[in-house]
Amino acid sequence: MSGHESPNIYHLLDSNVPPKPLEIPIVESRILDLVHRISELRKLEGELERHRAILSPVRRIPREVLGHIFTFLQPFEYGEKVRTAEGRKELVGLSLVCKLWHDTTLYTHELWTGLKIKPRHTIETLQPVEAWFSHTGSLRRRLQYDGWHLDDFDAFYRPPPLI
Repeated sequence: MSGHESPNIYHLLDSNVPPKPLEIPIVESRILDLVHRISELRKLEGELERHRAILSPVRRIPREVLGHIFTFLQPFEYGEKVRTAEGRKELVGLSLVCKLWHDTTLYTHELWTGLKIKPRHTIETLQPVEAWFSHTGSLRRRLQYDGWHLDDFDAFYRPPPLI
């Protein structure tokens, strides 16, 4: 072995022989090199996944077909064609996935035709309702007002107890 050749450490890989003091820096250097190469491979894996995503079949589904699929995914309350607060959040969440899904939800008028609101709404807070229905195009709109329940009514109008 000449002065600038590194000793062969491969015999250490398949045995429990402790490394010689001269071999330790070589093993440490090899470890750092492998860690660096693994890091580079992980970056390449990420790039590979991004390139594979370009060919994803979902990207090639026409917006109209995707919108039709969305009409089946969105929950309605009790079979009614109205969206509760939870259903509205889910629809908005669906629109945040990507630009294609955002555009699809906006242009799929059926998703926006029904709305259920609760008594806490006032005239001022009904502006979002108007904005919601602006996405329905020429389709029929359904607004369901979840008003007072009998228990609420009784508690509100029950005369105070006589003392």
